[in-house]
Amino acid sequence: RKTVELLRRSQNESGRRSVYLPQAYEQIRLGLAGSKADPLQHGQWLEALWEYHLLNDDHAQARQALERSLQVLTTAHADAALIDRVTSNLSYSLILVGEVAKAKDLLRRAIVSATQYNNRVLLAELYYGLGDAYRKTGERLVAQRYFEAAYELDVASGDAMKISISRLKLGSLARDRGEYRKAVDWHEQALQVFIDERDYRELVTYIELALDYALQ
Repeated sequence: RKTVELLRRSQNESGRRSVYLPQAYEQIRLGLAGSKADPLQHGQWLEALWEYHLLNDDHAQARQALERSLQVLTTAHADAALIDRVTSNLSYSLILVGEVAKAKDLLRRAIVSATQYNNRVLLAELYYGLGDAYRKTGERLVAQRYFEAAYELDVASGDAMKISISRLKLGSLARDRGEYRKAVDWHEQALQVFIDERDYRELVTYIELALDYALQ
């Protein structure tokens, strides 16, 4: 938990990233070394290593960390929800390195799995990831369908942060379609939650709003 908190603070307090990230890495290094006999813990420490590499913009290393995590957890017959969550994160890394088709395939399989045990929170994340993948390949109508499915699940859960993340993506899709006023509305709805939570997406949303207004 302490390591995750350091990673979150590195993300949200970028001015102190040079302080927090080395501390997080040292804990991850020790955690990996001490968890080799426990595949479940080791797999989760590898997931923390993935996040560390993401924050350093080292997408190749991030992907490798999650591929190792997935291998360890699958071999250990870990809980399906844990494997599907790591799969969701791996798909994000694959999209970042341009392997969108592989990401789509992983996400579809994880959606089938998550549907079987009705994990609605995870399903929303998987729909969100698949929507992002389809947006990357220019298939906006399909992307819209998956983002809306994620949004419906997030609204049902009542999680303000997740709802706002979905609104952020729906706003960007509206801008893609030339619906700039609707894009501004979605982004302004999302923005206040990110401000209240002191979340790094506040900055992302200001950039999205700037694009909305510029194109409008």
